Amino acid sequence: INIRRWPETPLGLAGWQGIVPCKTGKMSRRLVDIITEKLLSLKEAFSRLDPVQLAERLEPSVAAAIEHDAAWGEVWISLTRPQLRTVLVQLVKDMQAEIESLLDLRQVVSSAFLKDKVLLGELFQKAGRKELEFLVNSGLSFGFFLGIFQ
Repeated sequence: INIRRWPETPLGLAGWQGIVPCKTGKMSRRLVDIITEKLLSLKEAFSRLDPVQLAERLEPSVAAAIEHDAAWGEVWISLTRPQLRTVLVQLVKDMQAEIESLLDLRQVVSSAFLKDKVLLGELFQKAGRKELEFLVNSGLSFGFFLGIFQ
């Protein structure tokens, strides 16, 4: 039995749609804890990035930003262009070493799920589809047998 769903409003009249939105913060923090403690740490994920390759990808955007946004940008980019890639490689390495103090993954994920509660509800429904089906089916069976005895 599916409950009535309103696509833009995660709060249903009863059931799953109401449980997930009211527990969004707690559920998203637990999700982050499971992922970062048991699957992959933030430091491990960022250490897999190749600093040289990331610096190569960042260089055009950083150079354009310096040239267009900085005072005397054309002068600055002509002076810094030869060392820009080296600086970016070192910046990436420094970020990899200090990523846990620079990025609070728990806060990022929690705020993303708080903005889109429907997404969190869909995630839990897809991840727990078999468990939810078991609960519905077992509830129906137990209710039937308890109803007979009453």
